[in-house]
Amino acid sequence: MFAPNAVADRVTAVIHASVAALPKQSRGSSAAQLNDARTKGLAGTMTKWSKAGSLSEADFAAAYFDRDGGDLAVKLLRDAAETAASARSHADLAKASVQLASAQEKIGSDHWRAFVGGAVNRAASFGEFARAAGNRATNAKPETNGGAPAPGRKGQTGKLPIDAPGEPKGPHLYNRFFDAVHKRISDLAKELGVNEDWILGHSAHESNYLDNHNFPLNNAFGQTNAGGRNLSFPSVADSISMYRNDYGPQIRGAASAEDFVDRIQGRLNGRPVPAWRRYNSATSTYESDLLKVIRSIPRHKADWSERTEVGH
Repeated sequence: MFAPNAVADRVTAVIHASVAALPKQSRGSSAAQLNDARTKGLAGTMTKWSKAGSLSEADFAAAYFDRDGGDLAVKLLRDAAETAASARSHADLAKASVQLASAQEKIGSDHWRAFVGGAVNRAASFGEFARAAGNRATNAKPETNGGAPAPGRKGQTGKLPIDAPGEPKGPHLYNRFFDAVHKRISDLAKELGVNEDWILGHSAHESNYLDNHNFPLNNAFGQTNAGGRNLSFPSVADSISMYRNDYGPQIRGAASAEDFVDRIQGRLNGRPVPAWRRYNSATSTYESDLLKVIRSIPRHKADWSERTEVGH
């Protein structure tokens, strides 16, 4: 149990013991019930958390939970993973189980299962996305403008946005956007039981219809590294997959465009849900702006469909 190569065994033991560490009234909740798949998924994810010692508190929270540094639930989860991984006694395991149970109480039993599912998916994809972004950054060549360093965008020193096929405005940009994302987002919308126009509108709003900045990054939702630079993905499908993992549980079953936007902002029936993410907290008009784009999607989609048919 306490051998250096028995980390998975220790983490699994902590997960099972955490149920007993919950308050008595919480032990019988459905969220506290374990099965082999959930236990294996959480154990693997906690093992990954335990190996992220090089990340700062803020970077860890952003990378694995899309939360701010200082979030108490995230701190408890990281502490539980690291304590379990380095445990040398049953007392250490008991300490880790209490930390994990405390995190579950902080998240809330009603939201724990969805929270863990999202964390497992995010941990599984984070390494792939980080490696892909790192490879692109390593292989990228400095761009120049007439032999001199190119003027930079805000936050991008010495780089110009990479030109992509199609005009930067008008029908050609809409064609490029719908060609790239429509089928995949339509499939996602069916899976989640929502109107595809709502997710298409969110993608259009965040990526500016896959403009010449986001298009070469394959970034369909303006996803960033903790509010910093936009992430680069191996494919548009990977960007949509990350969106599904991060926001799928909270937008599933949205009943209207307004309800969808409310959920994207981490609310249900106007009330914040502790385990849910908020897409944008910096722009006061974000929700009304997003609704405007969502309502424009049917027109642009119809025009794209007509152009596509004519082209064939």
